[in-house]
Amino acid sequence: MKRILLLCLLVVLATAPDLRAQETDSSLAKHVTRVKTPVKHAAADTVGVVNGVVITYGDFKLLLSGTINDFVGRTGVHVVTDSVYSQLVDTAWSRAMIDIIEVSEINNRKLSLTDSGVIALLLEHPPEYLRKQFTDSVGAFHKDYLSIALNDPRNDTTVRDILAGERIRLESERLVASVTRQAKSDSARERTFKAWLRRTRMQARIIDRRMNFGFY
Repeated sequence: MKRILLLCLLVVLATAPDLRAQETDSSLAKHVTRVKTPVKHAAADTVGVVNGVVITYGDFKLLLSGTINDFVGRTGVHVVTDSVYSQLVDTAWSRAMIDIIEVSEINNRKLSLTDSGVIALLLEHPPEYLRKQFTDSVGAFHKDYLSIALNDPRNDTTVRDILAGERIRLESERLVASVTRQAKSDSARERTFKAWLRRTRMQARIIDRRMNFGFY
């Protein structure tokens, strides 16, 4: 390996239309709303507020689209009942609340990472998809080539995408470690963190306006 390897990863941002039983459009169901006259909403409209952080219509619709894509990918089901759609909405709403709570707690506990901090951790403990790209035919991992690729200006766009995703993962791991530092086993850490998250959600200040936007 004598030449500099350029990092090439395919980043796919899946999108899908809303699902609702009763009508189908080729493969996916159309979104059937109970609102008699469809109302257009601006992307910046407020769907909810969690501890002072606004969840906009645009952001929540994108998050719900991702939740629907995950459901379709897992189940292969393209048409759902109203009750299942409501569960998907609740799942997306729960994810939004958890993300806001975790980001706030990461900042409060000073657990956030800079770009250089993320890169340093990736070099020491590369995730499998990165390790494989810089492992040669005899199974030797080349950390130096990964370092070159992550710091090469020609890879700026791809590296930004990688750092954004890995920062979320690494900071979340740091939060779990901080909350569960007294736990002695993986199962105990999982129970401790879930209990902490449940208490924190119950204490959150929440304004929920989903019904106003047809999310129910």
